Amino acid sequence: QTHEPEAEQPPKAQEPSAAAGKAKQLTSEEAVALQQDLLEAFNDEVFQQTLRDLHKRLERKDPVRFKAERQKHFLTVQSVVLPRHGLEGSAKGVFDMMQQFGEPHLFGNEEFQRLGAHLDYILFKQHEGLEDEEKEEESSVAEVAPVSAKEVSVNLREFTDGQEGRALSVTVREDATMRDVRQALAERMGSEKVHREAKLVRRQGGGLVSFKDGERLGNRRKVLVLGVDFAGVAKAPGEQLEVAGQSQEAEAE
Repeated sequence: QTHEPEAEQPPKAQEPSAAAGKAKQLTSEEAVALQQDLLEAFNDEVFQQTLRDLHKRLERKDPVRFKAERQKHFLTVQSVVLPRHGLEGSAKGVFDMMQQFGEPHLFGNEEFQRLGAHLDYILFKQHEGLEDEEKEEESSVAEVAPVSAKEVSVNLREFTDGQEGRALSVTVREDATMRDVRQALAERMGSEKVHREAKLVRRQGGGLVSFKDGERLGNRRKVLVLGVDFAGVAKAPGEQLEVAGQSQEAEAE
């Protein structure tokens, strides 16, 4: 018995690859890992100083050029970090990343949202209005020094996983700015890194809103803090520390 040769099967269409233009699809864990790498790189002192200089030189004088230069500066980090996570180190890779960061499965991921809020702060909020603040500082030099403002205690609370945690108190002048409060926290914790990474926020509606560095403390005596772990910080004599809803008074040393 003879057998007719089998008809040759047409080649199967290849699955599109990243090289062909389709970006790698990130899982929730991969999206969080990418954010962590970006946060570490964006927190670099040299990167932040250049960003600060851009705000001072261009934010008010030439907003269009400022946004273009800022985007180029962002890409110096993104072009290095994105390829480590399977995305193009280019403007297209950034576009693909932002599209995926808007996927519904990430909305309920608290770590992703926390990192996203921290990134938003250090890239877009931290240096806002620097030119105006420096002009105010320069004009105040010629003024007669006012009567010293009294010192006040501010209650700072960790905010992680959607809940308030440990609390620390810092002492600042009544006319302090939020930058002064963050500096006081860094000094209290003995770490200049805290000054760069701590994000001061307040509740508004159903979410959190960042304070600008130049915003005055005013009558506010409680501030939420993102991005800093208060664990292990020595308590001052008589200071109240609340953990898991319980208040304990620190013993005098």
